[in-house]
Amino acid sequence: PQQRQSQHNQPQLKQLQKREVTALLASANSLWDIIEVYKRHGTNIDPIGLCTLWHRLGKARATDRERAEFFQREWGTLSSLCAVMERTRLEPRGTANVCYGMAKLGFEPACETMRLLGDAALQRIGEFNAQDLANTS
Repeated sequence: PQQRQSQHNQPQLKQLQKREVTALLASANSLWDIIEVYKRHGTNIDPIGLCTLWHRLGKARATDRERAEFFQREWGTLSSLCAVMERTRLEPRGTANVCYGMAKLGFEPACETMRLLGDAALQRIGEFNAQDLANTS
């Protein structure tokens, strides 16, 4: 990993560009890998990266047991991510990707976030193409 030593002799992560964070999220495969990228680099993530994160979480293959363990261990992180999404203005495709990812992931508290994203999308319905509408509903 990309680290450098701080003046206190502890490894410190290199500050990545927003595109680099998004690329790391896009290449991560497991729930654990995806959330680890967020934990390490989440302070430098943009709306595109957030959309990628939720979409990848939704696509990650995991058994019901693995998801249950993931939800239990990462409840706080996932809940704070939901709160971030409620404050983030997304483009139509981003809204569709986040809604898809949240629905596929099955994290119950995300239902309220999805409702709020849907309400915001209704106000901008003219900006959505047919695919974005289908993925959002």
